[in-house]
Amino acid sequence: MKTARIAIFLTGMIGLAMGGLMSLSSIQSQQEESVLRVNESLKTQAQSYVDQFFGVIESIRTGGNPEYVLNRYVVNMVQGIPNEIESSKKDKPSSSNEMIDLSLEDRLLSALKNQISVSDLKLLKYSVGTYEISEISNKEGIYIAMPADSEKGTTISKINVILIDPTIALVSFPKLYQSNQGQNAYLISKTGRVLAHTANAYVGTDLRKAEGLKSTIEKLFIGAQTGAMSNYRAVDGSREQVAFVRAGALPFAIGVEQHAVTPVFSLSWIEEQVGSGAARKAMGMIFVVLAVSLALFSGVSIYFNRKIQSEMKEVKFQNRLQKNQPETPKTIPAIDERILSAAEEFVVTKSQIETESRNLAEAGVALGARMPKINIHRDYSEELASRVKQAKTPEEIEKALAQLSSEMSESPTMYFRYNRRLQNLTLGNVAGNLQVKSNNLFQAYIRKDIEEQVEAFAKEGKVASLSNYGPMSKMMITHLNVAHFEAWALTSDSEISGTPKLVGVLVVLNAGYRSAQSRPILSKMLKEAGNYLFAQSNKLSPKSRSIRPSSTISPEANV
Repeated sequence: MKTARIAIFLTGMIGLAMGGLMSLSSIQSQQEESVLRVNESLKTQAQSYVDQFFGVIESIRTGGNPEYVLNRYVVNMVQGIPNEIESSKKDKPSSSNEMIDLSLEDRLLSALKNQISVSDLKLLKYSVGTYEISEISNKEGIYIAMPADSEKGTTISKINVILIDPTIALVSFPKLYQSNQGQNAYLISKTGRVLAHTANAYVGTDLRKAEGLKSTIEKLFIGAQTGAMSNYRAVDGSREQVAFVRAGALPFAIGVEQHAVTPVFSLSWIEEQVGSGAARKAMGMIFVVLAVSLALFSGVSIYFNRKIQSEMKEVKFQNRLQKNQPETPKTIPAIDERILSAAEEFVVTKSQIETESRNLAEAGVALGARMPKINIHRDYSEELASRVKQAKTPEEIEKALAQLSSEMSESPTMYFRYNRRLQNLTLGNVAGNLQVKSNNLFQAYIRKDIEEQVEAFAKEGKVASLSNYGPMSKMMITHLNVAHFEAWALTSDSEISGTPKLVGVLVVLNAGYRSAQSRPILSKMLKEAGNYLFAQSNKLSPKSRSIRPSSTISPEANV
């Protein structure tokens, strides 16, 4: 009988395990098919963008002069090597406020010497490559070199070089971003540099630094490869599914990506679970609950087993006693009376427990009605005002601002102090889940005209953004590989400093919905902290004051 029960139990457990494995296998198969369909869709979209890219080059070759053409140059060739730029002209007249890059021709000539292909000039009648748009950013443009119309024979002595801006040339990228389809598209060069992106903040990023993309990009430009599929982890920690299509034999490729669907119980799924702190915590709690449950179950089983064995021994003893002494027939009824007495005690105990439970429940409801409700919302601006009033040093104010801003925006934050004499920013404080190896690496120079522009915005009641300022972007990309962030200037008020003065910059690394919702409160915190920082740095007596409602972070205050 015992063997039969064990066999039935094992059969049920085996059936349950087989059913679970079949269900998981079916789910995994469906998810893998979904991944393949998404890959084909992404590859089709990337191919359409590649066709548009070839259309851009063809329009330039046929003599078109679209708005994305920046400059035209004539370059002399000596033995197949670009020697000097003979002449140049602007397609568009430059205004008096436009900055003139005097070293552009030097950078262009260096790029031509390293990348120009004489064989392409002879066979395809054009050669394409990249050049640095500016010295203070990582953004690159595209050049198209063609033999001069007057050239005849096999020797090329002059070429016409046309510079284009890829962020304007690929007009479909911004439309994809505006449609909010949950996808991104970007044009990359052979070196992995992003030339154009649906989100302009990522232009100039080096994709080879992203986990899982370096090998894919390197293999893409080897031999006759035309495309590649890959999954990688983005800067914000999310996994992305991307398809690349190469632009023919040119040193460019276009990628289209969206959030990846990770198959259940795949290697990447296990890596994500192991690497997730929340998952480790949940698994730890599950193991603790299982261990406690097994311990309790074992203890209860041992107790009842011993109890049953004791009762069985006593029953057997009474049976033997009855057989040996038939004149004492009341032995077994005595046992029945004892069992009945125990059952009556159990009924009484159960009734008492039910009564006590009802009493406790009624008392708990009454107590809950008398207790006040807990307000979970926080007033971050009031918390900051209270902490800066008690601060005795500027460092305490910086720490309070960075910490409260990080908690409010749910993002790591960095505070940079500004030295007016040296005109530079240095890292002062870091808050949130961010580790910095050396503060000395994070420094940025502030030009005088940028300082004046920030303070002019402050006079109008606006908080200036330095997110697009070249040195700031280059510093964040170089040391943190972050291209999309928010940087807000801290200024003092004219009531304290006579005219607004720049005192620092607060950087929010994870720019998104949460940081955007926090901006009205963040503007008040920046103004309050700026006043106290200026006052303590200049040994003045700060006074708490109300913040004007117009002092909000405005998208028009971009530097």
